[in-house]
Amino acid sequence: MGVARGRCWAAGVVAGVLACVLAVAPSASADPSSVAGGASECVPDRSTIAQCFPDKALAQAIAKQVKGDAGKTGEVLTSKDVKGVSYLDFSNSQVASVQGLQVFANLGSFGTRVSDVSPLAGLTKLTALYLSDTKVSDATLPSIAKLPNLQWLDLSGTQVSNVSPLAKMTKLEYLNLSGTQVSNVSPLAKLMKLSELDLANTKVSDVSPLAKLMKLSELDLSNTKVSDVSPLAKLTKLVHLDLSGTGVLDLGVLHGLSLNNSCEPSVCATSFAGVRPSVKLAVDGDGSVSMPAPRWLDGTVVASSSTSPAGATLDAKRGVVTWKKYDAGASYSYDFKQSFTLKTDGLAVEFSGHVSGVKPTTPSKPTTPGKPTTPSKPTTPVKPTTPSKPTTPGKPAVSTVVMFRLYNRFTGEHFYTSSSVERDSLVKVGWRSEGTGWVAPVSGAPVYRLYNPYAPGGDHHYTMSVRERDALVKAGWRSEGVGWYSGGSVKVLREYNPYARTGTHNYTTDPRENTALVKAGWRAEGTGWYAVKAK
Repeated sequence: MGVARGRCWAAGVVAGVLACVLAVAPSASADPSSVAGGASECVPDRSTIAQCFPDKALAQAIAKQVKGDAGKTGEVLTSKDVKGVSYLDFSNSQVASVQGLQVFANLGSFGTRVSDVSPLAGLTKLTALYLSDTKVSDATLPSIAKLPNLQWLDLSGTQVSNVSPLAKMTKLEYLNLSGTQVSNVSPLAKLMKLSELDLANTKVSDVSPLAKLMKLSELDLSNTKVSDVSPLAKLTKLVHLDLSGTGVLDLGVLHGLSLNNSCEPSVCATSFAGVRPSVKLAVDGDGSVSMPAPRWLDGTVVASSSTSPAGATLDAKRGVVTWKKYDAGASYSYDFKQSFTLKTDGLAVEFSGHVSGVKPTTPSKPTTPGKPTTPSKPTTPVKPTTPSKPTTPGKPAVSTVVMFRLYNRFTGEHFYTSSSVERDSLVKVGWRSEGTGWVAPVSGAPVYRLYNPYAPGGDHHYTMSVRERDALVKAGWRSEGVGWYSGGSVKVLREYNPYARTGTHNYTTDPRENTALVKAGWRAEGTGWYAVKAK
């Protein structure tokens, strides 16, 4: 038994050319039963692929995956074919109906542009569902909520506005609602296992329901109406936070968090650039007018780079930007931009934006200046954590596969595969076999494999993060499906080399190798996924 993997055959590797095809192998045994597939009944070992899948495009896609040829829809769908499919992605195809897919009892990960996913309701092993940019709406969510074991759900770019049905999906670890019509996130308060949540470009303004999500490590609120992030102050596992384009002006309320920026620029989520708060103007008895100034994570007051009207100054003690004379006919605003160094990883992050003043109805009474605000104490630096939180280690799976590790001395890339055929092919064209990298379970949380055809000699990357996978695909990387699965108690550590063009990441179960690479200038990125203890 093997795991679903994208096999990159080695023809022309040294010359920098890799031909990649997706090969899906069995994941777990199951006894497929007859499944109604539309006009006829689908019976493995008797029915043809065309009979099992009424949608022509779907039948062709299945034929290509299980038979290697889209034209073989007239061939019988065997029990072996059915048992071997654990990953399907039709997000870039013309499939209009997924009727018949319920025959694949071992299906664990599925992507499609079809909005009606009700035929999938019986797939109890389905853990990942990607419906981005489909016609999915609120009417579809009850069907999705019937999938009991979903851990990853992508609804980005859909018309979903009411997420109440998702409250029952307590196993969710990753949820992407970016670009939807969602404004109320109260139902998400029950999703206690969530570690990644994307709410970018939604109508969300109140994040207080998220205060209970103590496992949240990545949160994207960019381009939302959020202005107060104090409810997030107790989310101690939150390491990546995107507030760009929001109305947040005071970051000091988050001083206790260990936010970091230790990830690749294309996927990094920690950002405070381009905020656009609207704040009330305060008119004092002496005729001056002021607006609150921005505050960094440690309480530092940030000065403006330009003001309108011109001539305003920063009163750091009071934490305000002040104009000497109030003009009722003027519009008040200021811009600011400053780069700060995060104490957790020493990397620079920009805090910038445009702040608009909201005029008071009547001048406020003079107030007695109080004591200056004491900047919050910075938190103690911690080691960088993983860009995406892997699943909690559990008991080792019964069935496992050995993951082979190879090294290309011409490009510096390390490559990992469970295929001995692929390993031997690469060795023949110059790759160096480095034995066993780790032992992986044949089922569990998927680890995705991607390929960069533009890097010199080609380059591969592996991640559990759907967010990172999708960002790399948008940047030109090719998705090669699920490479293997995460599970067990052995940490597979991930390191990043910011100076390399290929072989930028390394993965190892050896803490000594991790330490040596960090000393040599690599960045520790925590745990990439988990492996099973070798016997």
